[in-house]
Amino acid sequence: MAQTGKVRTGAVWNVTTVRGLIQWQKTYHFTSEKYQKCGKMPPFPTKKLLFELPFPSQKDSKSTGIGFFNYRKEDFIAKVKAIPSPDGHWVAKIDKFRIGDSQTFANFEATISTTLHGISLPSALFNTVVRTLGAKYNRENGTYSVDCGKSLNLVLEINGAKIEVPLEAYTLKTKEGCTLLLKSHAESKQIVLGQAYFMERGVCLDYDNDEIHFHHDYPVGYPIKEGLTRINGGFAYVTKRDM
Repeated sequence: MAQTGKVRTGAVWNVTTVRGLIQWQKTYHFTSEKYQKCGKMPPFPTKKLLFELPFPSQKDSKSTGIGFFNYRKEDFIAKVKAIPSPDGHWVAKIDKFRIGDSQTFANFEATISTTLHGISLPSALFNTVVRTLGAKYNRENGTYSVDCGKSLNLVLEINGAKIEVPLEAYTLKTKEGCTLLLKSHAESKQIVLGQAYFMERGVCLDYDNDEIHFHHDYPVGYPIKEGLTRINGGFAYVTKRDM
């Protein structure tokens, strides 16, 4: 189900090597009191990673990055202890999952994944979202399409904080309408937060304290280094921001 795990021994995390991340991290960091570190600068292998993606509808705030280890204190949402995972995945406790303004489900575990394009939900949650949106199934490609004009937030409650995932984040706009980037699986209490979750939101993985920090995306004007790194035959990785 999940396709990414903790990098504790130098293994590949998504398509970015730990070495590449450390090489980048050592060239750029903050010491300002305005920024919250999610863990001290570690020796190899890295003990923290932060991941955030661009929100396509905001042309003035396009950014993609892995490897930051600071985020603005005012952007903090919540932090939780990582749930032990035999597969080495980063897993967070989700107290409540709400669909729109009414239907609420409790007690889930969410795996952080950077390789899953959308979000994967237990079949009961997935079916409820489909019914609520009035999504139509396309037998030719096995996808669901919805009216792009509809509005339905998926709300995660984590350690008392609410995080809203808007329709624009978990759908892909096409000529025919909007295609759901949601998948379903059999596990009744497992959620996989893939790339669709990270639109306008970031996650910092703190290896020092075994914590997961949830925070808002970086604001326009945030200085991000741009470059390409390939270390020891590992995968290339680009850190880029268009402003």
